[in-house]
Amino acid sequence: MITNIELLVVFVEFGMGSKIIKCGRKAGLGGGTVFVGYGTAKESRLDFWELGMSRQEIVLMGGTNQNIHDALVLIKDKLHLEKPGKGVALSIPITSLMGEPNVKIENKQMNKGEQKPMYNIIYTIVEMGNSEEVLEAAKRAGSTGATVMTGRGSGIHEESIKLFGMEVEPQKEIVMIIAHVDKVAAITESIRSELEIDEPGHGIVFTVAVNEIHGLHDDEK
Repeated sequence: MITNIELLVVFVEFGMGSKIIKCGRKAGLGGGTVFVGYGTAKESRLDFWELGMSRQEIVLMGGTNQNIHDALVLIKDKLHLEKPGKGVALSIPITSLMGEPNVKIENKQMNKGEQKPMYNIIYTIVEMGNSEEVLEAAKRAGSTGATVMTGRGSGIHEESIKLFGMEVEPQKEIVMIIAHVDKVAAITESIRSELEIDEPGHGIVFTVAVNEIHGLHDDEK
């Protein structure tokens, strides 16, 4: 019975996703999912943590915390993440999982003296075209980078993908921001105010903690 499950998330240059999948498999992970993230055309927008590219691939792979850690080490060495602009690789805990009978999630209690996560990922889902407002609001609150993805439904005659009751389809944009925990409250409140998130249909914002991260540098924190 597998109990300690995490999600590997890697942001890399477009076309590099297959190499990340190979690293993950070498570390004992199974298959993965690759999404395309779109950069920013205007200088006023935020870039992919200064990666200097208009498109990225975002790779998601699940596995045990040990396998995820091993994969992060391999990816860090493969992509030379100690150098700025090479990519960002991180892991986040999975607290709930359905559809895998051999996996049982245990909510681990933090031990006394154990270091708390230093970073969170802020997810904002809004109507197509509103990501610019999210990015500007985040920037004013101290954010230094973001990735924008376009949501995809499952087909015009099929049920759309839903997240917290909100449809995620081609008419939605997903903005992902990695932020130091000290900045998360200010950034989320700025987005909430600018987009009037509390109004029905204006979007949703949620955060998840980051366990381990490579590729962020002092000027990006």
